[in-house]
Amino acid sequence: MVTTDPQTGAALGRWRNALLGMFAFGGFGLSSWASRLPTLREQLGLDNAGLGLVLAAVTAGSLLGLPGGPLLLARLGAPRAMGVTLGSAATGIGLIAWAAALGSVPLALVGLAVAGFGIGATDVLINIDGAALEQVRGRTLMPLLHAAWPAGAVVGAGMGAGAATLGVRPEFQLGVQAVIMVAAAFLLVRWIPVGHRGTGRERPDRSLTRSRRPILDARLLAIGVVMLAAELGEGAANNWLSVASRDALGFSETFAAMVFAIYNGAQVVVRLAAGPLVDRYGRVLMLRITLALGAVGVALFVLDLGTPAALLGAALWSVGVALGFPLGMSAAAEGEDPASRVAVAASLGYVAGFVGPPMIGLLAQQFGVLTALWPVAVLFAAGVLLAPRFRPLAPAP
Repeated sequence: MVTTDPQTGAALGRWRNALLGMFAFGGFGLSSWASRLPTLREQLGLDNAGLGLVLAAVTAGSLLGLPGGPLLLARLGAPRAMGVTLGSAATGIGLIAWAAALGSVPLALVGLAVAGFGIGATDVLINIDGAALEQVRGRTLMPLLHAAWPAGAVVGAGMGAGAATLGVRPEFQLGVQAVIMVAAAFLLVRWIPVGHRGTGRERPDRSLTRSRRPILDARLLAIGVVMLAAELGEGAANNWLSVASRDALGFSETFAAMVFAIYNGAQVVVRLAAGPLVDRYGRVLMLRITLALGAVGVALFVLDLGTPAALLGAALWSVGVALGFPLGMSAAAEGEDPASRVAVAASLGYVAGFVGPPMIGLLAQQFGVLTALWPVAVLFAAGVLLAPRFRPLAPAP
């Protein structure tokens, strides 16, 4: 999977740090415009419905990025492919800044689509590389790497919030963030070992022009379903946890924000601590424990048993989300053509991230927001049953 010799401790450390930076800047890029959406909506002359349609361009771009990442990896190798995709994300953010300055909805659509493509493709590439690094080091690293994504998102959102407080227009803020991402891409890719990560370029008997559809076997499908459960849980929390805390549980807006902060903080803590625990107890047991706790957490929150139960429920809900996606990426990368398998598993997981929040919104309109969250608990419980599919495969000779 890696054509250079990255076996020295220093080289492996630089590779890990570069991936941590890539994960952080993925979250940084995705959150860059989120805190400025009210102002962007006004500058583009949109209502809420129009803003929702414009933001759908991010989803469309991300869906194109999922297969686009492995294609770039096969043709360019890991460092160049990551430079292109993170640079694409920065370009998209720059176009959004330009659209805000001009008040141009078409340009905003293009910018959001380009940014979505860059972030989606980068996400696939860094997960492929994280799985490769795990195999080289023989240690579980994906939870740690995934902890950097929400950390980067906090920094990006914080810059947006600070700019809004100081009265800085979104186009200036986004322009600065785009430049930062270009510089980060230039610096970080130098620490990524060259190679095509098993996409076919390194094997002369397989042509890039030949169709190489990955086989969606039962194991990969089960992994994808667990990742889907985790993504649905995360998407539901990101979009509905604060709303449910305020509207259904009767908390103040400030306290609802605190509930969301507890949720995010618990996720970072679990991912930071998970690597050694997974190495000691195995993926299957850790997934069963965390997904079961997640199901309990959602139930505690939904049943409205009081403030302490709601706070504990939000924290346990986050525990249920924390490991499904990173461990799913590690498991999917095992076997022939790991890049394609990771892309397929990620696609299955991302379906929930894109479709889940609107689905919960429709259910909330009919049955109430708390009742609409029960599917998250059900999918967490299903993940407990599917966890044995995460058992590591025997290494190929």
